[in-house]
Amino acid sequence: MTSIYTQYVAPDAIFINNLLTITQDVDVYGQHLKQREFDYTFRINVSGLVGSSATNGITSIFSNASFKQNATNIENYDVNLTLADHTSFASWESLFNNVSTTTIVQCLSSTNFGTFNASTKSKIGDRLLEVVAHKLFGHAQAHAAIKNDTSFYNHDASIWDHLSTSVATEEFRHDIFNQYVKLGRYNTNNPSGAGVNGDDKATDVKFNFADITIDFPLQLNGTMLFDESLTDADKTLLKTGPEVGGSKLTNGNYDVPILIRFHT
Repeated sequence: MTSIYTQYVAPDAIFINNLLTITQDVDVYGQHLKQREFDYTFRINVSGLVGSSATNGITSIFSNASFKQNATNIENYDVNLTLADHTSFASWESLFNNVSTTTIVQCLSSTNFGTFNASTKSKIGDRLLEVVAHKLFGHAQAHAAIKNDTSFYNHDASIWDHLSTSVATEEFRHDIFNQYVKLGRYNTNNPSGAGVNGDDKATDVKFNFADITIDFPLQLNGTMLFDESLTDADKTLLKTGPEVGGSKLTNGNYDVPILIRFHT
């Protein structure tokens, strides 16, 4: 049988028609979380921390955001992401904790969603109260019936610190890098001299998260505590909640999936 490669052989060339096949798996760092469905999305604007006109946008919340190939082991990559927790962040109280930054977006819980202050920025505690009121009463502004309002305002630091802890964890740092490369930003944002001619371990390359959102899932769960003045009929009605879409109450317990989205 005539070789299919014969037509490509130059007149003075020696062609050894013994095909070499290389099979090489790609071992990629990190993980990718499965896509989840959420009842609500909290959009948290960090422009107060970085300035709305910041060139790199959300990159500016990091004290270090860079990557390069490990200089001693080319099978390793150094991904450096450092974000101060709320106790170390000098501007936390004045620029984030004490201002309204959060809007809420409709997801699976869509019935009577118009009762949310959807276009108004509020504190995270306000949004958590609205979510619970929506699940319990079918109206986001019915939280006057909730007695322990104050406790709902104690969670914004936890949400920020969860982001800080996540980016400090190796598997999530590499996952962020994988997604960054997938967006096509690896080459376009390399500074001159970094990653040129295959030398991608000589210089740290800065991340550029301009126009990117950083998301993570939140599960809001709890148990309804009934006031003694409520009748058994009232309690039975509240334990199931109205039909608002998304997750449902089960015997007075709620478990609400929320997407937390940081943006500028």
